[in-house]
Amino acid sequence: MLVLARDISDSVHVGGQETVAAAFALDPETGLILGSGVARDPAAALSDLLANVSAAPAGKDPRPPRILCPPELARLVQGCLPADWRMAEVVAVQPDVSVEDLFDSLVGHLAGRQQPSDLPSAEDWSMLFRQAQAFVEAAPWRQLSDDVPVHVDLWLAGKSTHRVGIVLGNAGITHGFALYPGDAAPPGGPMRNPPNPPPPGTLVMTLDPAHALPGHMVAKARRYQWPDSLVLVPLFFAWTTDGAADLSGDDVGLLTIALAAALAADGGQRAAQTAGDMILSGGRSGRYQVQLRPRSDRPDTSQRDVLTVDRALEAFLQDCRSRLSARTFRTYASVIDLLRACLNSYGYQYLSEPEDDAFQAAYAAGDEQAFCGLFGTDKIAESVGEFLGYFMIRKVAASEELLRASGTVIGKLISWLAERGAISPDVAHEAQRRARDAARDLPRAARLASILFDTAESGPTVRVDALEDADYIEDDLMISRVEPGRLWFEDEVGPVKVPKAASDLARPGWTVSIALGRVRGLWHIVQAGSVYP
Repeated sequence: MLVLARDISDSVHVGGQETVAAAFALDPETGLILGSGVARDPAAALSDLLANVSAAPAGKDPRPPRILCPPELARLVQGCLPADWRMAEVVAVQPDVSVEDLFDSLVGHLAGRQQPSDLPSAEDWSMLFRQAQAFVEAAPWRQLSDDVPVHVDLWLAGKSTHRVGIVLGNAGITHGFALYPGDAAPPGGPMRNPPNPPPPGTLVMTLDPAHALPGHMVAKARRYQWPDSLVLVPLFFAWTTDGAADLSGDDVGLLTIALAAALAADGGQRAAQTAGDMILSGGRSGRYQVQLRPRSDRPDTSQRDVLTVDRALEAFLQDCRSRLSARTFRTYASVIDLLRACLNSYGYQYLSEPEDDAFQAAYAAGDEQAFCGLFGTDKIAESVGEFLGYFMIRKVAASEELLRASGTVIGKLISWLAERGAISPDVAHEAQRRARDAARDLPRAARLASILFDTAESGPTVRVDALEDADYIEDDLMISRVEPGRLWFEDEVGPVKVPKAASDLARPGWTVSIALGRVRGLWHIVQAGSVYP
């Protein structure tokens, strides 16, 4: 029996758990999967797996099994053995790449991606990674933009198909390659509108820095000799009628041939058709015939060269779609939709006079979404404080989970923009600090607001109309001091008696929308609203 376990927290999310790990066991001779386990950490996942496998009929052999595992797991496996298997021999071995690929498929399944019935072989993956490396080293996006579709006829093992390829990266956003079925490439280019996903049958390779990808995807690239010297690392996926999917064996073959075709198209023979032949894994034949056809239906406008807020947000979401579970992607999309609504509604307040003139003209013409379509990515970084510090608190009835996610997602967005040179490092550093603070503080502030509201509702009735002006305050007040069960506000207003749970959450410098009444020298909460960290 061969056993593997990994932390998969960066790929799979289980409600309420900060960490997730998976383990699985297979028969190394037959390749049959014997069982799997998912838990909060590798030790718990292994314990779950081994308990299940030992309880199965096949695990009732009176002889203790011989358990193979990677060297780094040997001690952990030994400590997780069920009572019936305490005498089992644990042997450290280095798993074959195909076994690791099988584990990748399990992670993909847990992340919500469909799994093909014909998994690619190690030889299939090796050829695809080599071709992807050649693609990255050639950097064809410096010459080809998404205005120039690569029309290709592909032959794989004697079967032909017509596809349209798009080289991504000329605009400096998402680098990679998309292969569309037939002539289905959208008029606006690939990856332009994440709410309307690519047509089923689309095959995609995106290229990102290693730190921006889930660990198991980077590990796969390294297993297939992806050089450390290359900053960009490939991620592959297919698109079906039911969403994102991992590549099948034929998908890998077609994408390998198509990448070779894209490089041939970038080789200078753009006026005439270019053809080539390849031998793929298993001796399968591959062939391509390629021609570039620049789109004549695209308006030649300078606006296309501007990385607008809309274009950046669309590209960011598309970049996230393939590596996030469906549930997590929906959260990302919700936060980005809220950011877009905030910018379109309030971003105009910080425009220069010429910018405001352009915005007002578009708005007056009926374009209520003009802000995100007109202005560049600098407006995103400038609005992080407004979005997280005001809009999410005052304008959105958000759960603590969404509040926490808003800081996390905005932080990811800012990092993504900075990596692509869309905002400066200094601007990104400040915006990321705000995002980190928001991810930590917004849920706490929401809980504090709820406790203060309940305190006002359950506290003594204060007859506001009977109070002197000096004994009643209704304003946004900053917390100046915190002690257990007591708060003070600016101008030495206080102490205000609150539950200890409230004082545990409160922080000096936070602002509370609050009404206070003083009766017989004691301040009481009359009303409480939002808390702004």
